[in-house]
Amino acid sequence: MATPDASKVMVLEGKVTGSIFVAPTTVALPTDATTALAQDFKSLGFTSDEGITISEDGSNTPLRVWEGLAEVRNIRTEFTEQIAFTPVECNEEVAKLMWGDDAVDVAQTTGNLTIRHHGRSMKPVHVVVECVPFVGAVARYCAKVQLTERGEQSGNGQDFAGRELTFNCLAVDGTTMVEHVAFTA
Repeated sequence: MATPDASKVMVLEGKVTGSIFVAPTTVALPTDATTALAQDFKSLGFTSDEGITISEDGSNTPLRVWEGLAEVRNIRTEFTEQIAFTPVECNEEVAKLMWGDDAVDVAQTTGNLTIRHHGRSMKPVHVVVECVPFVGAVARYCAKVQLTERGEQSGNGQDFAGRELTFNCLAVDGTTMVEHVAFTA
């Protein structure tokens, strides 16, 4: 049996060099925590100090026997894994993630953005979240995701104007997310 090690207690912090990356689903997700990401993965820049939230939800159906109506088995009937975060930079990658490539125009000479809001379903993308869980380790959370919700945008001069984005993790071969942890020291 392993001995408890307080130095390995996980507290997920974003990497200073960038933490959340997106790419089209045609780009393969990484298979470990340390190999350089493919060039097609684009950084979203800074996110709010609330970081990321990974959540799971599901439901089960109890099976009961006729004699006594006792529950004898439980079948998982639904499962959803989600990831949520608030990008706070106004840049091309965030705009395209929120609204789609076809809804964002970037001026060649100035980089100015024109963003057309809409209510259509978004195309799935691959997302990689890079974290430092403790000194001497790096972690990556990798998933195929689809944007399901854009939160409210504040314009009060005090709060970030970024919107919280919520994504459903889409199952690939029955797996909704892969977590890679590498011990680097």
